[in-house]
Amino acid sequence: MPSNAAHVPFQERDVSDDGSDDGLDNEQEPMIEKGNTRSRRLRGNPRTAIAILGLLLLASFAGNVVLLWRFLQDQDLDAISVKHTSEYWSPIMDGIKIRYESVRFNGSFIHKSIYQQSAGPEVDEAWSGLGIDFRTTVVPEDRGLEAGMDPSAVKVQKSQGGGYLTNVEVLHHLHCLNMIRQTLPWNVDYYRDRSAGVYENSEPIVQLHVDHCLDIIRQQLQCSSDVGLFGQRWIQRKGKDMNVFPIFDTVHKCRNFNDILTWAKDHQAPDGLVAEVREDDVILDAYP
Repeated sequence: MPSNAAHVPFQERDVSDDGSDDGLDNEQEPMIEKGNTRSRRLRGNPRTAIAILGLLLLASFAGNVVLLWRFLQDQDLDAISVKHTSEYWSPIMDGIKIRYESVRFNGSFIHKSIYQQSAGPEVDEAWSGLGIDFRTTVVPEDRGLEAGMDPSAVKVQKSQGGGYLTNVEVLHHLHCLNMIRQTLPWNVDYYRDRSAGVYENSEPIVQLHVDHCLDIIRQQLQCSSDVGLFGQRWIQRKGKDMNVFPIFDTVHKCRNFNDILTWAKDHQAPDGLVAEVREDDVILDAYP
C-alpha cells in the first residue's frame, strides 16, 4: 500500500532485518559517547586558552619593549631633555647641539681653582673668560613670544632690522656670582680702592646689586634642585683626633657649557645697534 511504501526508507535505515530496533540503539550509543568526549574537551579548554593568552601577552610585551628600545636609540635624548627642562625656546637650542656630559666637581678646601684665588688681574681675566661681559644677543621679533619675551621688552630700531635685545641666563648667573665674590671681605679692598667691578657704583647701588644677585642664585639653585648625594671620608690629621669630612668632589651630569659660551660669544650684537621705544611699549615709572 502506498502508506507502507512511504515508511520503507525509515525501516531500512533504523530497524534490523529481524524487525528489532537494535540497529537504532547501536547508532545512538556512539553519538552519546562523542558528545561526552566533546564535553570533556570543552571543560579542559579554559586552562589552555589562559596559557595561550598569557604567552601572547608576554610576546606582545617583549615586542613593545624592543620597539621602544629601538625608538629611543633613534632619539636625541639630550635635545629632548633640554626642551623638557626649559620653559621657553632659545636660539641656542637651534644653534648648537646641547649635550650632557659627566663632570667631577672640584670640592677641595685646599686645592683652589683660579676662580677662588685672591683678587687680582689673573683672577678677573678668568672670570671674564666665562662670558660675564659679553654683549647682548638679538632674537628676531617673530620669535619673541616663543622665547618668553614680553611684547614691551626693548627692541632694536626697525631701520637696523629690529629684534629683542637679550642676555643668556647662565652668563647673568655667573656675572652675579662674580659680583658677590668682589664683595667678600678678603677681596673688597682690592675692588673698592680701584673703583672696579661692582664698586664702580655707589655703596647703596652695590648693596642693591649684590642683594639681587644673591637671591637670583638662590632661586636658580632651588630651581635646579640637585638631588645628588655626597658622603663623608675619615680624616685624621697629625696630632688631631679622627674626624669626618664631606666628599664634595662628586660627579654631575652637566650641559656642555663651553659650547654654549662659544655660541654666546659668536652671537653678540654688533656695536652701534640703537634701541627704540615702540608705540605700544609699556614704560615703567620705577625699578621693579
